[in-house]
Amino acid sequence: SGKLNDEIEFLEQLSIQVATAIQQATLLAQVQRINAELEAKVAERTIELQATNQRLQKELIHLQ
Repeated sequence: SGKLNDEIEFLEQLSIQVATAIQQATLLAQVQRINAELEAKVAERTIELQATNQRLQKELIHLQ
């Protein structure tokens, strides 16, 4: 009976650790996805900013 209780306790602890590992893996995947989305937005905004700067430089040259 004592051995069975020890095995049950071990499995309960193991299940908690497995659940925690799954949760951490899920959170990591979410962070990685959000980071990739953010990097894509930064790249997009950088391109827009470069285009705007080029347009403004051309307007400035035209005004001179």
